[in-house]
Amino acid sequence: MKILTRYVLKEHVGPLFFSLAALTALLLLQQVAKRFGDLVGKGLSWGVIGEFFLLSVPFIIAMTLPMAVLVAVLYAFSRLASENEITALRASGVSILRIVRPVLWAGLLVAIVMLGFNDQVLSRSNHRLRTLQTDIARKKPTFTLREQVMNEVSPGKLFLKTGHIDPATNKLREVTIYDFTDPLRRRTVYADSGVMGITPDMKDLQMTLYNGYSTTVPRESPGQLERVFFTKDFVRVRGVGNELQRTKEDNYKGSREMSVCEMEAQYQRKLAEYADAKKELADALAQTTHLEVTGQVPAPKLEQPRTEAPAPTRTPAPRQQLTIGGAYCSLVTKVASLFTARTASAAELPQGGQGGAHTPPQGARSSTSTPAQRVRATVQHPVRSSPRLQGRAHTLQRPDSADARRLARPEGAVLR
Repeated sequence: MKILTRYVLKEHVGPLFFSLAALTALLLLQQVAKRFGDLVGKGLSWGVIGEFFLLSVPFIIAMTLPMAVLVAVLYAFSRLASENEITALRASGVSILRIVRPVLWAGLLVAIVMLGFNDQVLSRSNHRLRTLQTDIARKKPTFTLREQVMNEVSPGKLFLKTGHIDPATNKLREVTIYDFTDPLRRRTVYADSGVMGITPDMKDLQMTLYNGYSTTVPRESPGQLERVFFTKDFVRVRGVGNELQRTKEDNYKGSREMSVCEMEAQYQRKLAEYADAKKELADALAQTTHLEVTGQVPAPKLEQPRTEAPAPTRTPAPRQQLTIGGAYCSLVTKVASLFTARTASAAELPQGGQGGAHTPPQGARSSTSTPAQRVRATVQHPVRSSPRLQGRAHTLQRPDSADARRLARPEGAVLR
């Protein structure tokens, strides 16, 4: 890399990272201020809250990196122009294209990196974030009641409205409860005061109400209204403090959660379904035209019985339409195959005596043979490498000789 290229790129690196960090932190703080209250009110752990904001970072980076590149380019070239460095380079015979060329190549590299980032990282993080949001939405609140507001304690079943809430003692004033658990027997409870709390098992919400009454519409006579007065009443809402249940598998993906290859596969599938529907429509129109012209319904085609088995026919595969997404997916597949480890399987050796397989020579050493047998096998096998060794082997032709018995006596003897 030449000195001028390194110098121009070095002027862009510092402003790029600084502006990227500043813009990302600014938008992340905005996201935290916007969603922090809702997440804390759900009674979630700090790990889940941190995961929620961590999954929001890729989407923020996808927006802030182009802005950071713009800020870095403006800052770097403004500084070079203010210090007359561009003028000096022009006076030295360096063209504007030569000065801008490293930045153009770096911008192309950043564009390729962002293409892969948006396709692989951003789509997966959006899918996990949407799944986490769905799981959090199922999490029922515990002490997230607000004054003078209709609070949904149990989704679609129980609503509570209170005039005043004391956070220190959990006491309520002017309590109104709308109970829609039984659609045929709706109940409304009014109380002057009450106390709210969670059961010891941290699963149910327990409310103790004082000095009030409840109104109920009887199931048998909807035109009547029953009113029951009480000085003390208990209302228990089950399943309010249950733990967060994480979704393990979620196959549904939106347009922002799918990669280019997944969208390309879905497009080809829908294209094949469109071709099938178009063919069915053409057949239906042909039958309708035949009915209008002849006044008869066309008879279905009957297959003639065959005495011989038909030859197997190969159904041609539907031709896929060539698209930019398909070319991109082919390139991604080829690049991924280069980094995929290839596993080699060992070939099985053929059985002895088949296909010219190599058979061990007679008298070869075996791990189960005794020392005397190993000596006899060595003596019987001719040595052809050297005449001196051949003469030494000739002297040991008799396995009953004293030398052979001496070599076979100790365990693990070696013949030289």
